Amino acid sequence: MIMLSRRDMVRSSGSLLGLLLARKMAVGSHSSGGLTVNLVHEFAAATARAISPDGSRLCLEEWKVSGYPLRVAEFGTWRMTYAGRFECRALAVDFFADGESLFLQFPPGKGGAAARQTAVDVRTGQRTERMHVLGDILRQSEYVLPASDRTLLVAHYGLRPRRMEWLSCLEFPSYREEARVIFPTERTDSKPSADLFLSANRRLVVYFFDSTVICRRTEDLEILWTHPIEAGSRAFPMAVSAHGDYAAAVIARGKSDGQFEHYTRLYTSVYDGKTGADAARLPSTGTEGIALSPDGELIAVITREPGLRGEVLPTVHIHQLSSGRKLASVVHDRIKAGRRQFLEAGCVAEFTSDGKYLVTSGMTTKVWTLGE
Repeated sequence: MIMLSRRDMVRSSGSLLGLLLARKMAVGSHSSGGLTVNLVHEFAAATARAISPDGSRLCLEEWKVSGYPLRVAEFGTWRMTYAGRFECRALAVDFFADGESLFLQFPPGKGGAAARQTAVDVRTGQRTERMHVLGDILRQSEYVLPASDRTLLVAHYGLRPRRMEWLSCLEFPSYREEARVIFPTERTDSKPSADLFLSANRRLVVYFFDSTVICRRTEDLEILWTHPIEAGSRAFPMAVSAHGDYAAAVIARGKSDGQFEHYTRLYTSVYDGKTGADAARLPSTGTEGIALSPDGELIAVITREPGLRGEVLPTVHIHQLSSGRKLASVVHDRIKAGRRQFLEAGCVAEFTSDGKYLVTSGMTTKVWTLGE
């Protein structure tokens, strides 16, 4: 699930040279593993915000156009099937499970106006809006994801450290609570809690809490499995395969300087999505994020590679999960040196749930096909 709401990345410049290099690296440099990756479409000046659960649609935000426009395009035909403008930029955008509606969460307005949550039918453009009063913003924050049709998962976090206080399942737009889990107030681990990571089919949610990776059913929030990790470590970033068959987490160990936690990535753990048993352990080579293919055979690892003359190359390395062997790499963009380089080099990646495409996105979005 592509979500860039907490990565306020700014403009990335994709030159023709960068595009040619990306094609060369995808097809040639790492083809010995038998995986060919080809660039098939590019959305310039557009950031991917979400992929539909069935892998047929891609929601994009066009950041160069005024009015905070969102577009929905079909994979394969690349035809735009929905276009809408909004008063401000949405903090979060994702599809409901049916793939026919988008869920948008907007920030509080000026003068203390409440936050707004909106469902948009991408077939008709009809909008359903609700004003939602957040809790004390200095004490807690909220993270909201659409789960099953018209159902929201809401995680409430206390700040400093950012730790989950409770998790609930709400019907939208009534906000009727269907289930809630309250987390213990006395904790043995001071590590921050991770955000929620959903499977594309919206049936499973995985997160990190108190030195444990936890998997729950979204329909009733019942725990399916837990997997403890080493004390003093944390699991983040994380990923879930499209149908929940596998989950993965980058395990890192932190060290405090009295003000901030600094983490050293140790390795990437992969778990069986049904039992939580260890399925694989890979060296941690990523610095940004990870993604799992629907069949659990591939893992994509995002890094920032050094380029010429101070450039940074947001790069996605694709590994075979069973062996850890690198099969291919694609360079998403070439970011020139400058004071905004760190933000401009941000990149996310996700496989579509049908396994046909890999989507990479910063301020430009690229779609790649995967073949033998």
